[in-house]
Amino acid sequence: MTIFGKPPLSFISTLASALALLVPGVAFASNFNSPLYGCDYGTYSKCYISAYYDIAKGDKDVAANGKDWNCGSKAYSGHNGTDIGIGGNSYIGSRGTIVAMADGVVSYTNDGCASIGSYGNSCGGGYGNYVKITHSDSDRITIYAHMQNGSVAVKSGQSVKCGDKLGMVGSSGSSTGAHLHFDVRPASAPAGANRFDPFHGSCNTRASEWKKQNGWKQLPADDQCTPVPINDAAFASETIPDDSEFTTGQSFTKTWTLKNTGNTTWTKADGYRFASIGGTQMSSVTSVELGSSESIAPGATKTWSVPMTAPSTPGTYTHNWSMQQNGTNFGGVRFTRIKAVAPVVPDVNDASLANENTPAGTQIVGGSGFTKTWTVKNTGNTTWTKAKGYRLAHLSGSPFSASVPVALADGETIAPGATKTWSVAMTAPISVKTHWGAFQMEQSGVGTFGPTLEVSIDVIEEAPEDDPVADDPVIEPDASVTPEDDAQSGDLPDDPIVDDETDTGVFGEDDPSTPDNPTDGQNATANPEVFISILSTGCSQSAASPLPWAAILLGLALLPRRRNKTR
Repeated sequence: MTIFGKPPLSFISTLASALALLVPGVAFASNFNSPLYGCDYGTYSKCYISAYYDIAKGDKDVAANGKDWNCGSKAYSGHNGTDIGIGGNSYIGSRGTIVAMADGVVSYTNDGCASIGSYGNSCGGGYGNYVKITHSDSDRITIYAHMQNGSVAVKSGQSVKCGDKLGMVGSSGSSTGAHLHFDVRPASAPAGANRFDPFHGSCNTRASEWKKQNGWKQLPADDQCTPVPINDAAFASETIPDDSEFTTGQSFTKTWTLKNTGNTTWTKADGYRFASIGGTQMSSVTSVELGSSESIAPGATKTWSVPMTAPSTPGTYTHNWSMQQNGTNFGGVRFTRIKAVAPVVPDVNDASLANENTPAGTQIVGGSGFTKTWTVKNTGNTTWTKAKGYRLAHLSGSPFSASVPVALADGETIAPGATKTWSVAMTAPISVKTHWGAFQMEQSGVGTFGPTLEVSIDVIEEAPEDDPVADDPVIEPDASVTPEDDAQSGDLPDDPIVDDETDTGVFGEDDPSTPDNPTDGQNATANPEVFISILSTGCSQSAASPLPWAAILLGLALLPRRRNKTR
């Protein structure tokens, strides 16, 4: 130390601190605790000082614009408070519980600004969502700014204790990232009075207003006041995203992973559970309990699994859940929103044969036209229309000259359970034999279905008559053979051939006493004995015999038709 010249800053700081303690109206009770709960004190990886108060903005103790209380550069020009970051906007809602720095009364709150603002945003006067507390025992006002939208947990006129929850860190108002901005000002000073920097150091001669300040860039300790028990929870993750689709009646399991962001430990014995609190009840349970030996400490996570079933009626449904302690909700509403949809039934094409004409074996003259009909029933779950490609197709065998495939008429619909009669014009082939062809229902581009529809006909040359027995052929006598020739041969029977109307000869008429024969009067019926003689005579003659072999054969053919006659 020297008498002449400027004394060292350490001496000034010590002297100012001493005077602050002795002079009334200058010193204030050192009663502030950390404004954030649950930070990692010591490592500062979760919560950290991002900007200090610009001491030139306040009492102007030193002309160090943009300097912090320790004469460092952890400040920027004109900053009128202290900023504590939490790692970025992605941690909004899950990290950074804001608590009262000391006992007091809430004098003002503002909520409703978007959780993430921007530089220059004027919502809440630039503070976004914030709480103001008056501490009457120290003539101080503290302000907690840039809170998460909807997280303000107190209201004007409410008394609070050191450590009571005020809200959650956000980035509302004029802010470029998630952080808590707090500042301290005198309660008795006129509006717009300068703020105070609660930190003491080389560039700030005021006494520290913290119960435990800690070093530069370190957070004030949070263990100097016993906080009121705070139940809180933050969302960490979930399964089944909102608006997921489930078939009506389908079962599924929804899970939420929540982080304990309060200062209490969750146990079953203390009444902690995850409970249904409204909406459409989609679960068979109304709450999910912790295990008997399970405990979820502050900062730990718990995954809650809830069995659910989609409602039986299609629609959009929401089911709300929340953390509870002894029936009191905390930590916000957790919900699942799903869409229940009708089950998708695969298309099934099928058909059965109800009736048909032209049964198998029907005789049809070759080249003749006929109409084949089948009546089929729609036994599937699809509706047959021409637009969907439903038709009657030829599979194999003869198509019988039909124009195939045969389509439905425009506008025609065959619903499940209805029938359709297919009438197909066909032509019988020329060849005399059995002809067969196969047809089947078909959906174009999909395939055939239903039974095979068959056509089987017997093609004949001409239509059969009523009397299936054809007329007997007429046999004329051979003019080259005379009775004399027959007699000279010596092979004929002794009976002479009498060609008159009263006797019966080889080519004579039948005895009138016998029944009529279709060939009577045509000299076509032979005497069996005479024919046998003629046959034997003809066989003994040479090939040049004047007796034709054709006459012999015709005679033999007529023998079975000979009627017994009496001479």
